[in-house]
Amino acid sequence: MDEPFSSLDVQTRQIAENELLALAESGKAVVFITHDLDEAIALSDEVVILGPAPAAPWSAA
Repeated sequence: MDEPFSSLDVQTRQIAENELLALAESGKAVVFITHDLDEAIALSDEVVILGPAPAAPWSAA
């Protein structure tokens, strides 16, 4: 899913997020792409941050 909630109003966004969390609890795997780090943390078990160049790992250093 690539930025699926970016254009939704607040109420619809909350409903969609709840549906996504219910899907994940059912054992299904979901790949969710977002630029919103807070959203990624709230909706996931694992967050992967891509680096600035292809095949370049991200570093906090």
